[in-house]
Amino acid sequence: MAQLSEERIARDRAMIENPDNWPQWPVLPLVATTGTFSDNEHCAFMLDDGKATPRVYIGLMYDASRADQLKTRQFGSIDELLQAYRVD
Repeated sequence: MAQLSEERIARDRAMIENPDNWPQWPVLPLVATTGTFSDNEHCAFMLDDGKATPRVYIGLMYDASRADQLKTRQFGSIDELLQAYRVD
């Protein structure tokens, strides 16, 4: 997949860091930028759960009500998350 521009990465970082700006708060839709995917595995989202480390839920943002049943990916930092996902 194409390399994201520095401007896009900065914009995505600012959005992730400021849940008050999320258009669909408390959900922020994401899309994977790496890998090959089947079904909807390229679709993901974050929830404003107040946790210090970012967690990505694999699935459509409409699945947020059953987030506890979805696969997740935990990241050590926003920079690490931005290597795999971008804000959709």
